[in-house]
Parts: sequence; C-alpha cells; structure tokens
Amino acid sequence: MDAREKFVRALRFERPSEIPFPNMFYKFHPETLRRWQREGLPKDVHLIEYLGLERCELIPVNVGPLPNYEAVGLEEIEEWRLGVDRSFLTTLESKIRSVEEEFPIRNAVDFESFKKILNPYSPARYPRFWDDYVRRVKERNYPLGVSLGSPLSWLVEWIGLKGIASSLKTDPSWIISVAQDLTNFVISTVKRALHDLPLDFAIFLEPRAYRLTCIAETNWITEICKKIYAPVVSWVKNMGIDLVGVESQGHVYELTETWARVGINFISIEVSNGGDIEWIRKTLDSRVAVIGNIDHRVLAWSKRDIMDEVSRKMKFFEQGGYIPAPDRVILADVSWENFKYFIKILKDYKRISTI
Repeated sequence: MDAREKFVRALRFERPSEIPFPNMFYKFHPETLRRWQREGLPKDVHLIEYLGLERCELIPVNVGPLPNYEAVGLEEIEEWRLGVDRSFLTTLESKIRSVEEEFPIRNAVDFESFKKILNPYSPARYPRFWDDYVRRVKERNYPLGVSLGSPLSWLVEWIGLKGIASSLKTDPSWIISVAQDLTNFVISTVKRALHDLPLDFAIFLEPRAYRLTCIAETNWITEICKKIYAPVVSWVKNMGIDLVGVESQGHVYELTETWARVGINFISIEVSNGGDIEWIRKTLDSRVAVIGNIDHRVLAWSKRDIMDEVSRKMKFFEQGGYIPAPDRVILADVSWENFKYFIKILKDYKRISTI
C-alpha cells in the first residue's frame, strides 16, 4: 500500500498492511532540532525523509484573515526597571502593574469592519499557478487534505475570553451570528478547491479551542459548535470528502462528544489533558478515529517507558481507526536517541507484540 491508501484505510477502521507515518502529525520545536544535531542528527538531511516519515499535506489555500491583521499605533513603554540600591544589591522590578489585553473585535460594528479581511474571494487565497498544482497532485500517492480553518480559536483570538463571556450574558445571539458568518466564510473559501480536486480529508485546526471551556457553559459551547461545525461538515461530506477531523490542543475532551455528533470522524488531541485513546474508545466507541495519542512526555523518559506506551497504544491500531504519532510538538527534553528508538519500535511493532 502507498501512503495515501494506508492513511485512508486506517481512519476508516480498515486496518492497513503497515503503520502510516503521516509527516503532518510529526511536529518538532526548533530547539529540539538543534539539540538533535548536537547529538548526531546530520545537518544536511531532510528530517522527514531521514526518519522514514511519509508525505501528508494540506492544499495551499489561505483560510484566515487576508491580509493578517496587525497591532499598529501602539506606544512603546519601558516594562522593567533595573537598579542598584545602597547596599549594592541589584533589583529588577516591573514598571507595569497590569495590562489590559486588546482584541480587534469588541462589538458588531467592529466585526463588520473586520470582515473586510475575511473576503473569501480575495485572489491571494489561492496560489497563482493553482491550475498547474491541481494537474500535478491529481495522480498523487500520498494523502492530501484541506484546512477548514480554526473557527473556535478565531473567536478566542479575535474577541477574547472576556468579550465572549460578556456577550454570552448580554447578547448571545451576536456570538451565534458571528459563528454563522465564520461558517459561510470557510465554505466559500474552500469551495473552489473541493470542486477542482479529489481530496482525502478535511480538518479543523483548533489550537485555542480549549480556552473556551474555561469561560462558557457546556450548553453554550455545544450550541456554538453546532452552528460552526455542522453546516461545514455536512457540506464537505456532500462534496465527496468522508473523512473530516479536528486537531486540537489542551483540555478539550468535553468537546469530543459534540464533535462526533456533528459528523467529525477523526480527532487528534492530547493525552495529558484527558484525551487518552482508551477513554475515547469507551466514550465514542468506533464513531471517531484517532491520530497521534502517543504521550509526548513519555518520549523524554526511559526506553522502557517508551516501549510500554507504544505497546499499549498499538492494540488500538490492530482494532482499526488509529494512526500512532506524538500527541503534540516534540520539545527539546526528548533526546535524539529516544526519538530514533520510538520510530524504530513503531516500525518493528509486529515483533514487539510477540515479546
């Protein structure tokens, strides 16, 4: 099987002949790479190829503010005061006691103005040579997907937790209307791509969605999720893409049931924040496949710990609906020796299961 077939079969609960290694779900902090180079990683290699990972990409469509908004006209201030007292002791103190965070959207008027950079028909959303790109990737042997943006994270980033909490108390209909506008924006932006290309998957990228669970009641989060996700997921599936997922960070396990209800059928979330695959299987049965879920913290521990973590997770690969990979960005506390060992035992999992 090629990388494309392995990836698709695994997420459809059809066990592939080999483990997929989609490079899109292997992320490395820059400091991690510097450490690994000090520990023996050659500096003149492509890391993905060197580790034996497989190509997995998103199409080059810009789903987000265009141009990206910037903070301008801010006054520069000195934040710290460094001094020496009469006893020749050095002191460092903050000159700023509190800072009020500003967000670009505070009300409906702000949002109407902000929507100028949410024009789904901006020419720069697609690359100049899009038609050439389409011809080139139609005969691919690797999985290719489309980003559906970050609607929940956008609410957090553009309105702020305080603004969302206030609006949910005073004017919840406004938040719902914003959510619906974001839904229309995402669909309109990617419509051309889904017409032009047969894609393998679509995915929401939600790095800040976990922050909503801190300030909003579960019923409101559920309602917002339904308004944002359900129309997009339904439309994408009607366009022929049956694999629709969410990649998220932080404490989001309360959202998983809602995601499953609106048609999300694969997720990538962190183990350390309640998202262990054993819990996912007990809660969601076989409705949702999982990518990742190898606890990134364990990769910094002993080889025995790494072996135990991989062995525990591989039974789910045997059952189908699971692609093993680290559950978040690999930080610099993971040694090069440990990560090589992790990749090796994944590739040798048949032998490991008999030990």
